[in-house]
Amino acid sequence: MELASLKNRVRDFIADSHWLTDGEWKETVLRTVLKRSLPCDILVGRGFIVTPIATSTQIDILLYSADAPVLFRDGDLVFVQPAAVRGVIEVKTRLNKGGLRAAINKIKKIGEMLPPENRAFLSIFSYAVDFSDPRVCLEFLQRGTAAKSQIVDFICLGDSSFVRYWAGNPRVSAEVVYEKWHSYDLENMAYGYFIHNILMALSPKYVGLNQDTWFPQSSKEIRKVGEIQRNRGSDESMRIDLAFM
Repeated sequence: MELASLKNRVRDFIADSHWLTDGEWKETVLRTVLKRSLPCDILVGRGFIVTPIATSTQIDILLYSADAPVLFRDGDLVFVQPAAVRGVIEVKTRLNKGGLRAAINKIKKIGEMLPPENRAFLSIFSYAVDFSDPRVCLEFLQRGTAAKSQIVDFICLGDSSFVRYWAGNPRVSAEVVYEKWHSYDLENMAYGYFIHNILMALSPKYVGLNQDTWFPQSSKEIRKVGEIQRNRGSDESMRIDLAFM
């Protein structure tokens, strides 16, 4: 995949003291790949979400509606209102367990700024990880997620590990409450699954009707290696949110 071939191109030319440059390059690679496939009504940038009372931390990849006004824009840098946001991606070159926990906590705070009617997704993309047990990620997600606004929908952990949140059971068509994260061992395919799930979240009508074009014919459910239930808040409605089924 293009991401795999591009990710180390600049790294070969810079010294170990310039990790920030390396990280910025890898954010740019992912933004570029997304731009080539996203519908024209969704723009890709980096920047901040601004409300009357707060401003988010910097967002590595910010997907927002093309028809929404922006507070400021200069190249890829953009400041937008919460209602304009369609998706958020935190990008990492490499994650250890502590870094993963920090990334989850950071993106949850961003989710709390978004109105529920947005149906915007939260996600984390790491080119590599320093751990191999998928339960680490699942346990962090379960313990740290107290509300629907904090749900992290997609996580790519290196080129072979992918985590996805399911509001409904992917094996059952009935609209029943499920609310679990699944982890998958996708040998050298996690980058592609991450991109395609982003497209599915943003354009379910088109990607959903032609899934064989976007995904391998064999379901990733046969590659599931773990799952964990979300802890629901006591004041939550039992109505299922079908945004990313």
